[in-house]
Order: sequence, then C-alpha cells, then structure tokens
Amino acid sequence: MLADYITKKAEGNFDKSKLKDELKLSQSRLERITKVLLTKENEVKAIRNSFSWKITSPLRSISAFFSFKS
Repeated sequence: MLADYITKKAEGNFDKSKLKDELKLSQSRLERITKVLLTKENEVKAIRNSFSWKITSPLRSISAFFSFKS
C-alpha cells in the first residue's frame, strides 16, 4: 500500500480519499489487535498470579532442566 502511494505520488496522481479510507481501516485493525493483545496479557497475568501456577513452579523448573539436558 505504501509503495503504491509513493509511486503514485511520484507520478502525481493519487486519490487522497482512498488513502484516508485505507488509513482508517488500518487504524481500526490496529485498535482491534491492541484490544486482543491487552486481553491476552491480562489472562496471562491472571494465570501467573494464580495459586496453582505458584505451586507448580518447581515442577516446571525441573521439567525445563531435563528438557534442556536432552
């Protein structure tokens, strides 16, 4: 998209309204992806702060040690 814009601008013929529409679409995609990312980060924080995660920490460490050795 950006390469097309640069080429058209160099040629002197580009549609500003189409470019604005593409920008709005890209911004809405970015907002949607950001919301999903924040949701996933909160889920990971909740898991890491859970009691069961803290209890199983030694098991994960042992497992990681043995998988590293293999």
